Amino acid sequence: MGLCGKMPKTLVFQLLIAVFFNFILSVHTLEVDLTVDVKPGHEECFYEEIKKPTSLEVEYQVIDGGDLDINFMVTSPHGRIMVSELMKSDAVHKLDALDLGVYKVCFDNTFSHFARKLVFFEIITGDEDEDEDDDKKDWKAAQEELASIVDMTLEDFKKLLDNVNNNLDTARSDQQVLRNYEARDRNTQENNFQRVNFLSGVQVFIMLSVALTQVLLIRSLFDDRKKEVVRPQSQPWGRRRGARSMVPIFRWLGGIVPYEIPQGDFDEHSRALIKVAMRRWERQTCIRFVPLSEHAQSESYIKFYKSKTCFSDLGRNTKQTPQLLGLAPNCMGIPTIIHELGHALGMIHPMSREDRDQFITLRMKNIKPDSDQNFRSITDRGYMYFTYGVPYDYKSIMHYNAVMWSANGNETMVTAQPEYQSIIGKADDVSFRDNMYINRAYLCSWRCSGMRCENGGIAAGVPCRCVCPDGYHGNYCEKRLSGVNRIVDWRCGDGWFFRTGMCFKFLSHATIPWKTAQQLCQQNGGTLPIIRDQEMLRITGELVEEDKTLSSTSTFWLGLRRDDTTSEYIWEDGSAFRHHEWVSNIHNTSSSRPCAVFNGTFITTTDCGLQPDNGVLCMTPFDPACGGVFHLLDRSVHVTSPNYPDLYPPDSLCQYVFKISGNNKVKLSFDDFIFEYSKECTSDFLEVQLHSDVSIPGKRYCGSELRNTTLVSDGNFAVLTMKTNGRNPGAGFRVIASPVRNGARGISNPLLNLWRRFFQTNPGRFG
Repeated sequence: MGLCGKMPKTLVFQLLIAVFFNFILSVHTLEVDLTVDVKPGHEECFYEEIKKPTSLEVEYQVIDGGDLDINFMVTSPHGRIMVSELMKSDAVHKLDALDLGVYKVCFDNTFSHFARKLVFFEIITGDEDEDEDDDKKDWKAAQEELASIVDMTLEDFKKLLDNVNNNLDTARSDQQVLRNYEARDRNTQENNFQRVNFLSGVQVFIMLSVALTQVLLIRSLFDDRKKEVVRPQSQPWGRRRGARSMVPIFRWLGGIVPYEIPQGDFDEHSRALIKVAMRRWERQTCIRFVPLSEHAQSESYIKFYKSKTCFSDLGRNTKQTPQLLGLAPNCMGIPTIIHELGHALGMIHPMSREDRDQFITLRMKNIKPDSDQNFRSITDRGYMYFTYGVPYDYKSIMHYNAVMWSANGNETMVTAQPEYQSIIGKADDVSFRDNMYINRAYLCSWRCSGMRCENGGIAAGVPCRCVCPDGYHGNYCEKRLSGVNRIVDWRCGDGWFFRTGMCFKFLSHATIPWKTAQQLCQQNGGTLPIIRDQEMLRITGELVEEDKTLSSTSTFWLGLRRDDTTSEYIWEDGSAFRHHEWVSNIHNTSSSRPCAVFNGTFITTTDCGLQPDNGVLCMTPFDPACGGVFHLLDRSVHVTSPNYPDLYPPDSLCQYVFKISGNNKVKLSFDDFIFEYSKECTSDFLEVQLHSDVSIPGKRYCGSELRNTTLVSDGNFAVLTMKTNGRNPGAGFRVIASPVRNGARGISNPLLNLWRRFFQTNPGRFG
């Protein structure tokens, strides 16, 4: 049998074990596996020192947080980037670590503002060829020794051990991957468990609220009939009579509002106006208006009705199908249609809120005798109405102006804050707090619970994005506009639309070449649209899509043109065009297409000549110097009109409000004052309001009447309102507003004012 048959089996087994461990120890490897928590906006790096040339294997996987993605980078000791990946969830990289020194492995989460990432990673360094000569000698000796004992050759045994080792490595890697998936699924289940608990609590609250409402409704059936509230036929938000007390306002299920616009009642242009008004509500909420033909199974829907007055039911009328929304010919303006749609969604006039007396004062003596019921609170009208924590909104599209239902032309409402007296009832679009109310009432923000907005913004809309308060913009409302703490009325001049710090205006739908369009915008104080980022692309696109609905225009000129010297596209202000992915025909551009047009979605290059169905849209930055609220403390405030000392801009309406606390007064010292002169100041003028009652009209000044003049307010505020028409502009005004405790009222002596200006305002001027 030979030597193999004579040797005890235990000796052969021990020898095999020794050879096996000798083989395992001959492979010099180093393995490191960790799990790291990468905070939002941060980067985590790890360092591995390589002392001899070897292989470096890095495997990572994001197991929790955000969209399960991370930026990954491996850098050599000499700063060379060996691997760089953006926003990936997992990967395996095997590198040749030939440079000696410290290798840096980094996980970058700076692109995320809110989501932290949990990352598992494994670093394996192997020196399988290290001490190759010694290994060969050891293997040679083991081969000769084992060959003399067993019939199996050492080469066969080595292959067997290699297979075992590879299978063990594969099994270990698979187990680690399974552990990672298990950790990720466990985190997801825990998050879902928390959400289920939260939604269950909300459902319990809703069930209790519904039960309470039912109890109140049943109870109201047995109330005395004298408590019934009757709404007149002419009431703006309804036509039903005999509404009993504590009637709930129903919402549209899922925010879906089916509607029908009869073709016989409204022409094509009127139908387009209604659709634009609907889009204003859809733009920053989850509300969706759906044609009845696409939602035929609905039991409730709105039917637009050509009536003699403007009216709408309050919320969803469960007792009337269809529920009518009346629009008279004089109601066919976009703001009015938005207003009536707001009622249909469940919104009331702010002056009907229970807390309205904290924000406005009603002048009952000025209200028409038959209209006083329009100022009754919503509870007195017999409705249950929730504000959802939304503050009173002077800028709401639902607010009426200060002389609504007036019997003598005087104010029926006076705001508690004087700067809003001229603003109430002037809204032409959905306000931020209007959007906030609808988003809360219809639980829109719950659909965007993973999104966080800054500076009081709310996450809502479809798709989810941040709805920003006045004065802020950006993807997360993180960008502040100039004058954010001072500007009250973020509106542009007549005919201009305000959007995130810019003013837009549609000037012409005529077919004109690019150069003529550029000159037309310059004559109106603006430029052709310049779009530098995704936010401005979206805003400009919304305006273009609205105008396309109302007109036959399909594209608009952009301030983008090919530079003759560099053959590169540049904006009108000289900045480079960097977003070629916005251009639909970028690969087909040539020297014959040096200009660009915009259809609301894509930019298209074309020739600069006449373009059929093309329009002109202009833009200009919002002027933060035009108006504002100034709180006077211990120091004076210097204010000038726009463009001072150059000519003030045309068609301007700027309001400056100076306020001071307590019983102090406001002193206004005009250093300079040059306006167009007209009889009774009917052209350009500055209206000065010094009374403590903002309903009392101020006095108008023009020409040079207020130069070197000082005025003192009666109360603790003063209001300056500048209005221009642009026919004969002047330099405007420069005023110093300062607090005073005692002083003469009215117009002071110019010489005395000159003395004060030199020796009190500037005490160190002469020494």
